[in-house]
Amino acid sequence: MAKFDGKFLTGVIGPAVYKRRGNTQLVTAKSRLTKEGQTESTRKAATQFGVSSSLAADLRRNLKNIVTDFYDGTMVYRFKTVVQQTMRQAMYHQTGGYHFTTNTFDKLNGFEFNADSPVNNILFVQPVQTINGNILTINLPEIHVSEDMKFPRKASSCLLNIVVGMYDLAYGHKTICPVQTIEIPNDSENDVIPAQELTFEIEPGCLCVSVFSFQFVQKTFSGNQIMNSKGFNPVAVFRAVIAEGEVDPQRTENWQDMTFKNGNPESVD
Repeated sequence: MAKFDGKFLTGVIGPAVYKRRGNTQLVTAKSRLTKEGQTESTRKAATQFGVSSSLAADLRRNLKNIVTDFYDGTMVYRFKTVVQQTMRQAMYHQTGGYHFTTNTFDKLNGFEFNADSPVNNILFVQPVQTINGNILTINLPEIHVSEDMKFPRKASSCLLNIVVGMYDLAYGHKTICPVQTIEIPNDSENDVIPAQELTFEIEPGCLCVSVFSFQFVQKTFSGNQIMNSKGFNPVAVFRAVIAEGEVDPQRTENWQDMTFKNGNPESVD
């Protein structure tokens, strides 16, 4: 059965499957392969696809408040593809389990949630992230606003929001650190923003995904207005790294549940 939303069909009609990808209608042939006809490798591939898709959804939903709904039409597909590639490389093909190391999720570094407004076209300095024990630190160098940032026309300031999402992949829990915000004015009198150090408390053994979001503000007669929109919303992953050590399940058990759970793996190496 398919549904029509006034412009696109989604679902199955006869031998055809109707999908929507952005503003394009896709039509593919319905698979005739039954479970009984699947090979062992096909079943493993299908399982791996489902696991990766679920994990990608867990990662995205945890970051929803900072990403907002202003992402481009291909974001979900692009993000899921990167996670699938990552999980495929981390999988033990003999058992179907996963082994994660500190840099397993490197492919997420620099991921743009809105390809129409990439962060690397907005900020021209290079932050640095370090982890020492249970403290993740992001060091922002001195910013010369007129040279190191690009503001849209009419923007009076920018709110640089930085957050770290945490994921306990061993026991299946997720949370997010409080957002830290730096206001950057767009005027010649405040052209230099001093170097700053932002710290976040994290948990050993967890995947930590730091994200930068830029919200631009315009002054109007009725007050300040956020200028971001579906077509302009610079948000990107800065770093995705698994902190060294083992997860303490008692410290993550009150976080939100995830679909993905990898059991109790060895400590990250």
